[in-house]
Amino acid sequence: MRSVRKLIAVIMLMSLCIMNAVGCKSRDIGNDNNVENGETKEMKVELTKRQIDILEAMKLPTDYNELSLDQKSAIESIETLLTYLEEKYGTAFNYAGYAAADADEKEHLTAYPSDGDKNDLVTVYRSYEDGKIQYEDDYANILVKPQYEASVCGFLSQYIDMNSTKVFCKILSVDDDVKEENVPGSVSATVYVYIEEAACSGEQYDSLVDACGQWLKENWQGRPSGILLLKTDGAQLEKINESNYEDKIREDIFSADTECSVSSEGIVNTYVY
Repeated sequence: MRSVRKLIAVIMLMSLCIMNAVGCKSRDIGNDNNVENGETKEMKVELTKRQIDILEAMKLPTDYNELSLDQKSAIESIETLLTYLEEKYGTAFNYAGYAAADADEKEHLTAYPSDGDKNDLVTVYRSYEDGKIQYEDDYANILVKPQYEASVCGFLSQYIDMNSTKVFCKILSVDDDVKEENVPGSVSATVYVYIEEAACSGEQYDSLVDACGQWLKENWQGRPSGILLLKTDGAQLEKINESNYEDKIREDIFSADTECSVSSEGIVNTYVY
């Protein structure tokens, strides 16, 4: 893994088909009208309150028959994908974005748990293979995140003052058979560690860099992971939060910037920027 920074993905929310769907019901999906006795008759489709709220927020018609074919298709697909998540995990999800399938990617929906953080986005994909519908999602990344963060913070607390540090974990993938007693070894992740420079001497920082490489190696089980160690002043640290921590690494605000990573082959590398 040459650089953990290359693992950062930007989630694109599709405005063309944006609308929340929690229960759109129709007799013939994709047809604007029904034909009865040789005359065209508009379909009557009842939208839920949540659907109507989203349509209003997006300044789209709240009458199903006034939506375009693409928008109608999106409503049905969003409902199906949200239902898949909710039935599989027994929890409610809020809609975040939807993209229809194209030449480059599968159809997918992004959502977040209703009782969770809006930044903890879950992606569910739908594809058709050999005449069958296939679903896949990454909700396991969200479920394992608190335990992984606890492990990382427990390790870091041996070397730096956690009251002067902000830690953010981006889970990239999780083993299917992840065990609670060995979460770090079953997870591929990028850890962003923002440290107040006044609370971490150069010697402390160097010791932390060495320790991070060793920790990654000890917990490696075939998955690449990395830790970014970034020192900045207190004023800048105050501005960093869950919604912008990935973007902040591109700013020229760090007095020390080091990346420790372990590859899928178990090779530990350290890059100083």
